[in-house]
Amino acid sequence: MVHRGDLVRLATGWSSLLPVALVREALTPQAEPGPAGIRVGLGWLLDEGTAAHGGAGFEAVTLLRSRVRDRRSYVVLTSRAVTVESLDDGLRRAWLKGDPA
Repeated sequence: MVHRGDLVRLATGWSSLLPVALVREALTPQAEPGPAGIRVGLGWLLDEGTAAHGGAGFEAVTLLRSRVRDRRSYVVLTSRAVTVESLDDGLRRAWLKGDPA
């Protein structure tokens, strides 16, 4: 079982596990934006200065989003299989509001 604190530690510390050049590649778009305008790095969905990674199972959905410039992160976890897009969208907008990025 993964705990929320483990996900936050991963979000704030993953880059220390890699060489700087690979960290840069992970956060650099590797393809043109998709229909929703989202770009993909190496394992991360990139959007408006943030990087996100999510997962779903039969009874849970999780989303980890990290702000690229300072690696501040938040985690959305649900106890049942529901989408988290609307919640994430509202959190991301509030989080980045007034952000000089």
